[in-house]
Amino acid sequence: MSWFSLALSSAFSNSVVNVIDKIVVERYLRDRWSFPFFMAAFLGVYGVGLLAVRGALGWFRIPPAPVLAVALLPGVLHYVSSVLYTRTLVLTDAATVAAITQTAPLFAVVWGWLVFGELFRPLSYLGIVLSVCCSALLSMEQAPHARRRALNPVLLMTLASTMLRSLGDLFIKVTLGGQDYWNTFGLSRAALLPITGLLLLNRDHRRLVLGALRAQGPVLLPGMAALELLAIVPLLLSTIAFALGPLGLVSAVRYTTPLFVLGMTGLLNGLRPGLVPEPGGRGHLLRRVLLTVGILAGVVLLRA
Repeated sequence: MSWFSLALSSAFSNSVVNVIDKIVVERYLRDRWSFPFFMAAFLGVYGVGLLAVRGALGWFRIPPAPVLAVALLPGVLHYVSSVLYTRTLVLTDAATVAAITQTAPLFAVVWGWLVFGELFRPLSYLGIVLSVCCSALLSMEQAPHARRRALNPVLLMTLASTMLRSLGDLFIKVTLGGQDYWNTFGLSRAALLPITGLLLLNRDHRRLVLGALRAQGPVLLPGMAALELLAIVPLLLSTIAFALGPLGLVSAVRYTTPLFVLGMTGLLNGLRPGLVPEPGGRGHLLRRVLLTVGILAGVVLLRA
């Protein structure tokens, strides 16, 4: 498969995970800390477990300290970014936050140019900008109030979160220079396990986690284990895509996820009304169709 098809598959499979995440958070884990904790814990366990198995088979050796630090950074950056993201959700609506996070490919273009010297044709840059803008506007269509389009005081915090995520992608691509796909993925998530261990030292985090376990214990752990196992699919696909393609273009295709989320939400709610929670404001159909066409046109320009 080419980097383009892998990145597109990553975006689609990530939309499946996002829709399930939405259902889980809205129906079972309504506080803003339990879900990120269990997500990080299981991804960390899977990452460390994968490295342990591959190490026993002779397919992985711990790299030198500087290389190891770079390889572990994506997990650390991912968690810090999640903390900032959670904080912004407290201060503003989710649609505005989601819209701003769609600017990640613009950061990826800068990192790709600075680190790898990646330069593209003008049509590719046009495709990136078109896809990013339409994805952001499509995300904002989910906001329930017209005031969603106004800039708000959490803009810098959200941009910082987005920049950290794009830096995580950069370090994954750097690590791929000396490790294979599986080892790179395992290293990129291994740091999440000690992070969750440190979080348990905090009394408030322990209280929230124990409360969630008491309330949803019989289904919570196996459910989250299965969900994060599913979440490995888009992460691994994107890791392989980064190995094969330019950082900026792969990132631009990956961040078309809102398009797939919108389609999947409509499909599932059509089959079973109310299955996927949606905000009250759905936006005008024509505007959403035009934004969808804009995203698709941007993706086509990336391949032009």
